[in-house]
Amino acid sequence: MVAGLSRDLGIPGVICLGQDVTVQELARKAAAPVGLRTAMPADSGVLLFSGGTTGLPKAVEHTHARLVAAVRFIEAIWPTRNDSDVFLPIAPFTHIYGFLQGVLVPLSARGETVIPERFQPEHIVELLARHHVTFFGGGPPAIYAGVLAAANLESADLSALRVCPAGGAPFPVELMQRWRRATGLQIYEGYGMTEIAPISGATALTGVRPGSVGKPLPGNDVQIVDLDTGTRVLAPGQSGELRVRGPHMMTGYRNRPEETAQSIRGGFIYTGDIGYLDEDGFLFITDRKKDMVFVKGFNVFPREVEEIIHTHPKVGMVGVVGTPDARSGGERLVAFVVPRPGEGIGAAEIAAHCASQLIGYKCPTEVRVLEHLPITGAQKLDRIALRRAAREQDAPSN
Repeated sequence: MVAGLSRDLGIPGVICLGQDVTVQELARKAAAPVGLRTAMPADSGVLLFSGGTTGLPKAVEHTHARLVAAVRFIEAIWPTRNDSDVFLPIAPFTHIYGFLQGVLVPLSARGETVIPERFQPEHIVELLARHHVTFFGGGPPAIYAGVLAAANLESADLSALRVCPAGGAPFPVELMQRWRRATGLQIYEGYGMTEIAPISGATALTGVRPGSVGKPLPGNDVQIVDLDTGTRVLAPGQSGELRVRGPHMMTGYRNRPEETAQSIRGGFIYTGDIGYLDEDGFLFITDRKKDMVFVKGFNVFPREVEEIIHTHPKVGMVGVVGTPDARSGGERLVAFVVPRPGEGIGAAEIAAHCASQLIGYKCPTEVRVLEHLPITGAQKLDRIALRRAAREQDAPSN
């Protein structure tokens, strides 16, 4: 193998532990056994860390067999073309989304992977065009919003691009519409988590239902259960916590038996996400259980407020979080807004927009206009940082 690579790539030698070693020397050395047995499907294959958007990241353990099942599920949502697809993933390979769409799926499809040096919108657009990328693993909304703002997008030749998956965070409907107007391509949203991915997806066969993350994949058992006991399965249209099980779920959190037992109960992974299934089987994720804000005796889900703010024509990105409210003893909503490039927007304008479309207790009591929002390493909105910023602003000065 080494000799073949040397011939094909024109490499006379390699650097090994600080020493120059010729290819011929490597080829002459017999392969010495290292005493490791052959890996089996039930053996641990990878440790991937949860995103950490609601707490400290945890090491999620997957076996080889479960990784193979995950790849098959991805290919069921977004079919690949063997030997001809070119992938450009954005999420880091240490993240479940980047690992699947940047490493395992391209290997399975015998495709090529273009690895960006950094996420800079103009750089990404240039790579999409130069390498005739067919499969853009954009992922969270922040990525697509950034690419839409790229100065070279309008003139770029993206005729090779055919699959634009989204995932990792709730995706605003308005942002999907902007992408379709700019590129002519539909964003197909999928849903999953480090503990089990994917769970559902919108496909060319099922179609896209605005606000939905598609239908649960065959082989996944997806249920919506009540928030109080977590055991009563709810009817279509009723909101509750999503629990799921399937052949590609994690074996557990590495060295964290108590947290594993809390997450996996009765054979199901309790996702911590709030949502519902409609009459046709489409899954809607309305928010994270931990993100729910208690305002004046009512439960408010930030995503609903974010969706409304996103419909304002001058808004590029938005994040809404709750912060303690000394007056009511509960919480109040704070909205962080980034305007679109070249646009100026004031807090009063956003407040008026919310007041015209939301009931009073769902309207943010404060709007802050920023140049950018904090993003995690997995390119998700960092709600922990936003909550910290909201609290710090509220803290009395000495």
